[in-house]
Amino acid sequence: MGGVFDPIVPVLSYAYYQRARALDELYDVVSRVFSEVGIDTRIVLVPPMLDPEMAKQACKHMLGIDIFIGAETFLMAAWKLKYYECGDYVMDESIDDIRREKLVKRALKLLSKAKRLISAGFIKELEDWIGRYEHVFYETEAIASLVKHVTSQSKLMRITKSLNPVPYRMKPSSFDKICGELRAWLSEVEDRVSKVTWEDLPQTDPPAIDHLDPESLVNMMMEYFAKDKVAISEALKIPIGLLGVESKTTGRRNLYACITLPPPEPVYPAKIRMYTGLHYMRYYEDALNMLTTLKEKLERKEIKYSILFKTLIFELLKLEAAQRAAFAKAFLTALSEVSRGFLAPSFKESFRIIFPLMRKGIEKAKSKANDYVKPKHVKDALRYPLLLLM
Repeated sequence: MGGVFDPIVPVLSYAYYQRARALDELYDVVSRVFSEVGIDTRIVLVPPMLDPEMAKQACKHMLGIDIFIGAETFLMAAWKLKYYECGDYVMDESIDDIRREKLVKRALKLLSKAKRLISAGFIKELEDWIGRYEHVFYETEAIASLVKHVTSQSKLMRITKSLNPVPYRMKPSSFDKICGELRAWLSEVEDRVSKVTWEDLPQTDPPAIDHLDPESLVNMMMEYFAKDKVAISEALKIPIGLLGVESKTTGRRNLYACITLPPPEPVYPAKIRMYTGLHYMRYYEDALNMLTTLKEKLERKEIKYSILFKTLIFELLKLEAAQRAAFAKAFLTALSEVSRGFLAPSFKESFRIIFPLMRKGIEKAKSKANDYVKPKHVKDALRYPLLLLM
């Protein structure tokens, strides 16, 4: 079908560069505040690849997990945090609440416990930052809204829901149906894209994003989990996690893939989602290829679906069918909300709400500051900067 999204990518690339330039400066200010009180910002805004010690600290402070029963639990906890912060564009209100409430609150709680004072100069830096960059967020939000409409993402979301990433009883014919619906969706997108004069919109050359080949990721996952013990130091280097979530209503265990690509420094969750979103736009055919490969393997009986799900999640991870289906759904889920990385970081707040509240928090911090200010007095000033970076 050709590059369906080719005209869109330069426009979203412009939005990425504009938003990343603003957030890079914000990250610099926020990270210096945490650094002044002795906190590594990477524990709060977790990069996609963690060393074991950093993963342990991040899980302790941001997830409240301090006791690990074996290496597997440690690894899953680190990936769980990756998934919440840096992973795919999960349109789930509970995940959004974790990003918006739980993680931000934990970061601020960690800061407020610090004993050192903070230089009050950062308050003026935040004020200046708003003056320079507030307009960027409204402009890029408008671009992302256009992209979301043109790409019929709500329709793709409905298609994606029909792909259960757990190896139940899906037959090759089911994959044929899903692939047919995807091709129909892509034809609709191609028609809508052709109706927009993209050349009239601001655009730039996309960043050089490496192709994250899902086949190689499947092979890596199979290799690591085929071992008796998970090598934490090696497995954490893989920019992906597979999570098992058991439904309270059906009892079924769903597998979700979290694929993250590290952008140029500095690295923080909002930038990762933008960067990864561009990757999905450029390599969207990976999902179709993964479904085709899975169907062919099923037809040749090289892999089989199982209905035995009372095993540990790590036994599930060893099933190639589950891994391949989870990867395909990960690509489709992310593509169905690819513009979310460029929109407000929450369902409940928009930029027209965030920036006035951010100014209000800054004024409150100024009233408590002299040359220095106590960490507990800057929480309101940092709440929304953290939310923007999250």
